[in-house]
Amino acid sequence: MDYYYYYGSSDAALAFVAAFGLFGAALGLVYYVIYAFFLMKLFEKANVPAWKAWVPFVNTWKLFELGGFQGALSLLFLAAVIPCVGWIAAIAAAVLGYIAAYNIGLKNGKEGVWVVLYIFLPVVWAGILGLGKSTWNDSLGKPALGPERPPTCAPNNQNYYYPPQQPPRY
Repeated sequence: MDYYYYYGSSDAALAFVAAFGLFGAALGLVYYVIYAFFLMKLFEKANVPAWKAWVPFVNTWKLFELGGFQGALSLLFLAAVIPCVGWIAAIAAAVLGYIAAYNIGLKNGKEGVWVVLYIFLPVVWAGILGLGKSTWNDSLGKPALGPERPPTCAPNNQNYYYPPQQPPRY
């Protein structure tokens, strides 16, 4: 007995939706692999173990720490599932992520405008910073946090070295 579906649902439509979903999942996996590879190269520049770029949530945690924030602040993204107030936490986490990307860009010798690239195309941002010829300089921007603190100019890695300021010439 054939049933008439009012909205036109059929096996072909379900197959199309399933194929579209599988294509989207495959595209998301390819995106994640490329992004993780670029983050791995960026982490190597910052003397962070490269495997941390491949683990979800750990890579965001380390990006926050490299940008000068506590890594636990990246867990604000998980609070987005809380009804009614989760969007506030997600917006706060996104803004902190943009500030961290700004500081990471400064440490790689890039200007502040590079954060716009991170906002719209984070894969391209990570690729340019990870594969580029720039070197990591932790004395620029907000100092990185975490046990894998990059080496600095100071002896025994205890304090950050800031060169003496020259008096202004009039």
